[in-house]
Amino acid sequence: MAGTNPKKRRPSSAAQKRPAPSKQKISSGSSVFHKQILLLALAFVLLVGYFSIGYTREWFSSKILTCWDEFKDQKNKMSPEERLTARFGNNYTISKLLADFLKKRGQGNKLILMPPNDYLTQNKIQYKVPEPAIFYYFTGLKTVWANSEEAHKANWYVSTANNGQMLVDSVMNQKQLDSVINKFRKYKISL
Repeated sequence: MAGTNPKKRRPSSAAQKRPAPSKQKISSGSSVFHKQILLLALAFVLLVGYFSIGYTREWFSSKILTCWDEFKDQKNKMSPEERLTARFGNNYTISKLLADFLKKRGQGNKLILMPPNDYLTQNKIQYKVPEPAIFYYFTGLKTVWANSEEAHKANWYVSTANNGQMLVDSVMNQKQLDSVINKFRKYKISL
């Protein structure tokens, strides 16, 4: 092939049969883009319209806008701890007290069996037990309810004393824990 001139080479038959790029394909891509922009604008108009009518407008202004205004005030005037206390009230405060009690005793990494809300209400304690994930968010401690498979692994439990106060006690043996679990299971366990 030393004698062939590259400029005079003929294209192969496969290259000759390949069609040239169509202008229609290029324009259809921009058509899809225009349709997407149009749908986005339509969705925006529908959302603005939905939040501008009757009940939804009232809800938006009383819930969403009020929350935003309160947040702007709180972030400048309150610490994160104060904001959590203001938002979650007694549930947060008592959860933190329980956690502080256990952490002072060096028991911060234990599993705590929590009583059902109906049990606490019957014993005149104004505390709604947060679900385990929320309790962990509040305190960094793991909790479990009596209806969980993990309940038999608890090292501590929360109960009530006769005078209407909460009692936090360690589990001495499996028989004691089973007794507490059975007592808690007599009540409806719910959020």
